[in-house]
Amino acid sequence: MEKQAQFHTVIAATHDAVVAIDEQGRVTLFNPAAEQLFGWSSEEMIGGSLDALMPEGYRGQHRKDVASFFGTGEPSEAIGRSLELLAIHRSGREFPVELSLSVGQCGRERFVLATLRDISSQRQVEREIRQLAYYDGLTGLPNRALFEDRFRRVLSSADRTGQLAALLFIGVDNLKIINDTRGHACGDRLLKLTGQRLSSLVHGGVTVVRWEGDKFVVLLPGLQALAEAEQVADDILKTFGEPFPVDEQRFFMTASVGVAVYPHHGSGGEMLLQHADMAMYAAKEQGRNTYCIFTEEMNRCLLERSELEHNLRQAIAREEFFLAFQPQVDQKTGRVVGAEALLRWHHKDKGLIPPGQFIPLAEESGLILPIGYWVLRHACAQNKAWQLAGYPPLRVAVNLSARQFQQPDFYDQVGRILKETELEPRYLELELTESLLMADAKAAAQTLSALRDLGVGIAIDDFGTGYSSLSYLKAFPIDRIKIAQEFVLDIVRDPGDAAIVETIIAMAHGLGLDIVAEGVETADQLEFLRTRQCQVMQGYYFSRPVPAEIFIEFLAENVAGACNGVHAML
Repeated sequence: MEKQAQFHTVIAATHDAVVAIDEQGRVTLFNPAAEQLFGWSSEEMIGGSLDALMPEGYRGQHRKDVASFFGTGEPSEAIGRSLELLAIHRSGREFPVELSLSVGQCGRERFVLATLRDISSQRQVEREIRQLAYYDGLTGLPNRALFEDRFRRVLSSADRTGQLAALLFIGVDNLKIINDTRGHACGDRLLKLTGQRLSSLVHGGVTVVRWEGDKFVVLLPGLQALAEAEQVADDILKTFGEPFPVDEQRFFMTASVGVAVYPHHGSGGEMLLQHADMAMYAAKEQGRNTYCIFTEEMNRCLLERSELEHNLRQAIAREEFFLAFQPQVDQKTGRVVGAEALLRWHHKDKGLIPPGQFIPLAEESGLILPIGYWVLRHACAQNKAWQLAGYPPLRVAVNLSARQFQQPDFYDQVGRILKETELEPRYLELELTESLLMADAKAAAQTLSALRDLGVGIAIDDFGTGYSSLSYLKAFPIDRIKIAQEFVLDIVRDPGDAAIVETIIAMAHGLGLDIVAEGVETADQLEFLRTRQCQVMQGYYFSRPVPAEIFIEFLAENVAGACNGVHAML
């Protein structure tokens, strides 16, 4: 009796729930921890069954196990092991428990002793760890780690069944602009909305993944034909056609989608991912807001692009870059008053490589920063060299890339280059596009004001193709606007282009801004612009962009007063 009393004392004091049943399956022990765990008092449970403590689905098997054990004396496989199963609280709430079973005997009476522990907190922590490990923290979508597991299973299933699987690589086209202008908090909410819309488009078995940044992946299993993947891609583009509401504002975004199908477009997962990614960038190059299906031609282009980037990285060290200069001519005096410096690349084996091929690549790869610095420095140095050679001072214009202008130390770079080359700031002009300025108008205005105070000229390049807003012309410290050559090209034949150019000229005069017309190729174009008071022009009519040593010949002839007909020589 003393030992039995000690046993009950220990059981009552333990923090784990302890429940005992006899050979009839009746509860004979229900300690205080069990009362707290299940919400029943020991008085209510003693003599009753365990049915009240377990979900209905467990009860039948439990009765069979009890009858088998007490009937045969053979211990169940569960004896001596830790099990995890669901229990039920008096309130009806189910919760996970860890269960350990042991058998005992008191006199002639045998019993089964169950020790139970609530593991809800443990399971919650495990769920949170799994969420962090396998799901994106912002959108709640599966991340790359979970995708890789599902991707392997989908490809394995496709091999077994002979069905197709598809990857859709999705890039949100204009999210960076929204991040820059509205802030990353707004961008994050748009990413969440994007994830929700993509998830709502697909059925069970399809996985939508937040890949990275502004990119998502959709994994489509069990397809019969490529057309099914195309339909999903088309649905994705349509859902982006609807505005995204954030804080009572409506944002419009587009997407570029790349499609790759297994096994047609890749024999393995890594290859399929690469090809879907290639197809997405092909969609961006085609103007965005569209989808592209992978082709081998894309692969060939990627290899060429990779080789081009490799060569581009070595071009500065190999001294393969040079500047070409196109004169800007004042129509009243016939004198060259400026020149635009344009980058050219002469590869040691491939010869001249068009700027349209390597400038976009330089932008995307980040190489535009060292290249842009090289252009700016060499343009200033060349201009100073002409002055030292005795030629009249002129203004040299240099185009800026967005990444270059947005560098925190860009103002310092300009100041350092001017100091090192000893060029007066007024003989340097920086050309920027309208879209570059509007990407972050406040920061742009601060940088431009500092440069203007330094004495550097500021011009808007390709005016009329971007925002063309009077408000920003008034807000930014601008000296000059350059009429885009696409408007100049047909001003004699197209009344619409003529009207646009006349309006730009009148607006510039009204704001006190100088004007340069680009792309002047004929005498008729020159006369149209001259009669409308556009004073400075550049284009093939006067000269193509030429290397410095040829430009100096043009300049010498111009100084000598022989401007007429020089364009024919060049």
